[in-house]
Amino acid sequence: MDYVGQLAKAPATDDEVRARWLHETLPMLWLEEYRASANRVINVMKVEAGGFCFGFDLVAELIALGELAVEPEPDDRTVFAWGRSRVPPAGRKHEDARLRGWPVAPEHRAEDRWDRGHFIGHSFGGVIDRAELNVFRQLRVVNRGWSPAGKRYRSMEKCAAATPGSFVFSRPVYEDHTAYPAKLEFGVLTADGLWVEEFSNV
Repeated sequence: MDYVGQLAKAPATDDEVRARWLHETLPMLWLEEYRASANRVINVMKVEAGGFCFGFDLVAELIALGELAVEPEPDDRTVFAWGRSRVPPAGRKHEDARLRGWPVAPEHRAEDRWDRGHFIGHSFGGVIDRAELNVFRQLRVVNRGWSPAGKRYRSMEKCAAATPGSFVFSRPVYEDHTAYPAKLEFGVLTADGLWVEEFSNV
């Protein structure tokens, strides 16, 4: 997606105006791209959690209603997440027991490659508490900043955390029917423009 071009369409160069423009415009564009790539009926709904917005494709509802019948059955999955960075809420809740085995199954965890990543990181306001849609299987070297790509990823998270109120987004890109993204687009609006990077997740 041409993020630079979209930002250039904002009605003013003021940071607040640009942030509102992106907040309102990008989800519609993401939805159309996801619809085109999914090759099936989609059921994307907007869900708010922890002060952030998520586009979530609730496929199970379509299957239950008999509106989708394909094999293998697609997974429910987050297709984009966006909002404004915030100071992390006090008293971070750990829900490892409730989430054990998801989205990183034991056999995958044994590979020592995967972490339970967050589309909206805790460092800039994201939460898990009853919001599993903020969780995905992420390459450990990226999530923990152990690779060149991971260092860029962590730098972006630090940038979002350093300036609360910054527009941020995560957009997973899927190449199959599962909830495991093959790539992740991550973006932060800074005074210099919209910083967007794409990270492999395979």
